[in-house]
Amino acid sequence: MVNLEVRLNISGSKFEFLYDFDGGGISHVLSIPQNLDGTRLNLAAAKIAVMARPIRSHNIYLRDNMELDAFTHDALEKSTNSKIHCRVVSSKSDYNYKTKPQQTLVAFSGGFDSVSAVALLGGDIKLFSVDFLGWFKRERNFFDKFNTDIFEWNIRQRRVDGTLYDESLDYRFLISPCTFYVNDFTTGLVTGTILEASSYQYTDKLRNNFSSYNSGVYGEGIYPIPIISSLSEFCTAKVARLFLGEDKIYESLESLAFQNSFKYYRKKCLLAAIEGAPLPDRPANIPKHVFGNYLTDDIIALYFIWKYGSNAVFDNYCEVVEKDLLLGLDMSFFERVNDNNLRQVDPVMRSEFLRMCLRYDIDIYRDGDLELLGKSISIRHAIEKQLTKLQQ
Repeated sequence: MVNLEVRLNISGSKFEFLYDFDGGGISHVLSIPQNLDGTRLNLAAAKIAVMARPIRSHNIYLRDNMELDAFTHDALEKSTNSKIHCRVVSSKSDYNYKTKPQQTLVAFSGGFDSVSAVALLGGDIKLFSVDFLGWFKRERNFFDKFNTDIFEWNIRQRRVDGTLYDESLDYRFLISPCTFYVNDFTTGLVTGTILEASSYQYTDKLRNNFSSYNSGVYGEGIYPIPIISSLSEFCTAKVARLFLGEDKIYESLESLAFQNSFKYYRKKCLLAAIEGAPLPDRPANIPKHVFGNYLTDDIIALYFIWKYGSNAVFDNYCEVVEKDLLLGLDMSFFERVNDNNLRQVDPVMRSEFLRMCLRYDIDIYRDGDLELLGKSISIRHAIEKQLTKLQQ
């Protein structure tokens, strides 16, 4: 049985998390903005301690006055498949929230997706950013120019023994500092998670009308709002370009990806599509995209095939697939806002968001667009099946 003990040292605005477990121990330090209220810091620290745990364990022991409210305690036990031992206090807010939250918090990295959230949500929002230090400093060079609360966290830095934090263990660690914003107001959390980021969002299944937000992901008081999941990466790039202007859009691009990465090249291709320009030449040191690895890259490759034609895309952007598999491909919906996904958002916020999308020249889905999305899913599955057969 694997046990994990977590201790907490607080010195001013610095929170040091120390983990002891069979076979070793590690620590990381999170510095929080000076302006944050200090009334519920132990609750926030306890959530972060669990979401940023370094290993899977049967038992997690939270020491040094770290505590969890009852709802969050149960939700974290379920999501981590661990028994969490700590002081448990009563929950102050409801698990479900049926209207627009009283304050909106945006996880702001400075990339196209989070920039589009700032542009489309208007001025009544609060931004926070996480500076992971080291090579991630390029991100701060850009988001430092915005009115954002900045956390500094060394969790992604290489340790003394040469190892790195296992980021696949719990993706929530990336923006877990949002838990410091739990207060007497209900807080909606908006991230830059786009339409094609997951198969849950990239679906042709008709969603039910909005009923409520729930706080099961980040715990009591934080209600994720999946509003950006209504937009493709084409749409967020288009909004960001209009919002930032031609010069600053490339500053954002420099901050979110290294120039020798495929991600950087993909974003340049999207900007070219927005501008009506040809696909830019792919640097020789960047391999072509290969279908079957990542949903996001596959769907964007299909978009480029529809936009530019298969010959141009196979020559420069991705590896060749059988053209017969592409029959019926129509990715025009990729340039519009998915109002089906907006059914996950309360009516007031949804209406405001659609109005802003139209201001940025992003039209709403038309009749038949969900069917076109479903066709793209079928085409991708057919490509994957063909590639699997060729590999056997």
